Amino acid sequence: EAIAATYGGDIPILQLMGVRPTRQRATLTDWVRGGLPYSSVERLEKLYDASQKEFAGYLGIPLSTLQRRKEKNRLLPSESDRAVRFARLYEQALGLMKGNREAALRWLRHPKQVFDGESPLERAATEAGAAEVGQLIARIRHGVVS
Repeated sequence: EAIAATYGGDIPILQLMGVRPTRQRATLTDWVRGGLPYSSVERLEKLYDASQKEFAGYLGIPLSTLQRRKEKNRLLPSESDRAVRFARLYEQALGLMKGNREAALRWLRHPKQVFDGESPLERAATEAGAAEVGQLIARIRHGVVS
């Protein structure tokens, strides 16, 4: 709690991505602006049970570009921002499914009529789509039928 009070509410996302706050990079915004380490992508691949190729598709980053990021061990800020988007989505789905990882992944991968047959993962390819997924999760959690 003391760390969260010092560094803000983004500690769970940083932890989910395997990143620890430092003096130079205390907040999630600091990490995104400076570029997340490549290991955060590997961590998300494991959380999503996704191959590197599959996760590169989620992030909208060509596989060859992702390989270069691995060599440099750093994502660009725009790529870091997209990785954070998928960390938040995972966290939201996990909360929706009360911590049941398998149920959360099933829900994220299953096409939804509300998204014109796209899965929440497919819909979240853009920030606007990720916001729609977040809104759907909030409605479900609050019992609002749409």
